[in-house]
Amino acid sequence: MCGHTIERDELAGRCVVCGRKICKQCGVLCAICGKVLCREHAFVDKGKYYCEEHIPLPEPEKSECFIVTAVYGTLDITHLPLFYRFRDVVLDSSCLGKKIVNTYYQTSPTFATIIRKNTIMRHIIRSLIIHPIYQILKIFFYEM
Repeated sequence: MCGHTIERDELAGRCVVCGRKICKQCGVLCAICGKVLCREHAFVDKGKYYCEEHIPLPEPEKSECFIVTAVYGTLDITHLPLFYRFRDVVLDSSCLGKKIVNTYYQTSPTFATIIRKNTIMRHIIRSLIIHPIYQILKIFFYEM
């Protein structure tokens, strides 16, 4: 449950991801298919909510952080500034770091295209790679 006392007419439904009962105040609907989602499982892009199947996928050339935007399916994510800061301050300050960045820009658009088309792969990469890296960057580089 969302934590609110829910009367029958105030129930939005159950989140299609976690099955939790959600009131109309806490639940959101996918802008494409209308599925009920809790805010924890909804993806937000330009003020609209989407289920994982209908995340608006930006074109890779619109972003310099191809993999992160492919995994999250939106450019409106809080992770990007920290990844940019790490690239600009740490990686771009050394010869090896610049080579890593150049290799990333040459290879990541291809991988991003594959990732964007596969919901399971997006979830796995987000959970096992991007989120842990973000947490580490947050600890070491947030105050840069």
